[in-house]
Amino acid sequence: MPNGEAAMLDRSRTNAIHQIDYWHGLILRLCGKAQPVSSVAAMDMTELLGLDDLLAQFILAVGAAMVLGNGAAIWMHQTGRRPQKAQGEFRPARAWWLLGVGILIAVWGGASLLAG
Repeated sequence: MPNGEAAMLDRSRTNAIHQIDYWHGLILRLCGKAQPVSSVAAMDMTELLGLDDLLAQFILAVGAAMVLGNGAAIWMHQTGRRPQKAQGEFRPARAWWLLGVGILIAVWGGASLLAG
């Protein structure tokens, strides 16, 4: 494409974008929702995708999984049952420690969700 045609194409694209912005702004003003057209572009990516809540949910899920898994292991050991194909011995101190860590992580995730 020769240089003149490319410049003309760029100008027509720019004009089309300005027309869309104009009509969009006019419709928003008529509806009583006068917001700048670029409000989405001005938003923080974390806010736009909800990453704060997603991270808090992930932390809560990891903590809950630790609590459920270690709680089930402790319960099975106390009732005398053993998982099939289990290797090694049950270490109660480790299970109780990881249960406590899981509770701490789950409380942290839940508090983050409530605060956010």
